[in-house]
Amino acid sequence: MMTTLLNRSGRWFDGILNAMAVVSGAILLFMMLLICYDVVMRYLFRNPTGWAMEVCEYLLVYLTFLGSPWLLREKGHVNVDILFFFCPTHITRKFKIFASFVAAIAILVLFLSTCGATWDLFQRDIVMIKMLTLPKWSVVWVIPFGSFFLCIEAFRQFYNELWGSKHGQSDEDEQGTSFSSSETEAM
Repeated sequence: MMTTLLNRSGRWFDGILNAMAVVSGAILLFMMLLICYDVVMRYLFRNPTGWAMEVCEYLLVYLTFLGSPWLLREKGHVNVDILFFFCPTHITRKFKIFASFVAAIAILVLFLSTCGATWDLFQRDIVMIKMLTLPKWSVVWVIPFGSFFLCIEAFRQFYNELWGSKHGQSDEDEQGTSFSSSETEAM
């Protein structure tokens, strides 16, 4: 019963991460087109847009925090594994458990601190005055939003490392107790 619930919630969560990754990709495409537009306006028509680069700056925050949870799930972040090459398997497993726990806690701290900071910006109605005048919270709200999903994914990975290690399973052959994306897609 519990495994079924975890698998069902894992599939639902993976769907959200996939949707966030698609939005992140669309933002990247839009930024590319916007920069091309700015270059054409600047060099062909001698009429540069002052706002295009500023919009791209703001969109970089959205791109980062909407895409990071998906990237973590796909294990696409930088991973220095040269130490694992020289360590015995049981030491490697313990280190992976420790590293995934520390990462999950660090992301939880990021989520909690940015929630407070974003709420403060909203309450005080702080604005950014550049070429565009925007409330600052409208740019940074995506940091706690994305950090929330990043935190859940980090704790999922910690759970999978912990249970996979207790049962002597590696990342490639986890089954049953795991609720990561690869197991939920197979069901």
